Amino acid sequence: MRSLEDHEVALLLGRRVRNGKHSFVGTLSGPSGRKFPRGPEGMAYGCVLEGVNFRLEFAWWDWTITPVGQRTPSIAAE
Repeated sequence: MRSLEDHEVALLLGRRVRNGKHSFVGTLSGPSGRKFPRGPEGMAYGCVLEGVNFRLEFAWWDWTITPVGQRTPSIAAE
C-alpha cells in the first residue's frame, strides 16, 4: 500500500472520484457533519477518517473500508 502525501489529499478536496484507486490510512472517527447525495433516498450522513495531517469526510457507501491492522480501543472521555 502506498503512503499518502499531503498534496494528494489536497488534489481530491472538492472533487468527485469515480472508479478511482486511492488508499487512505487512518482512523474512522464517526459520522460526518455533512450529508452526501445518496440515490433516490436523498441525502445521508457520511463518515470521517482522520490520519496523519488530514481529516477526510466521505460517503461511506462509495468507498471500500478495510482494516489494515489490529483494532485498538479508543477512549471517548477521560
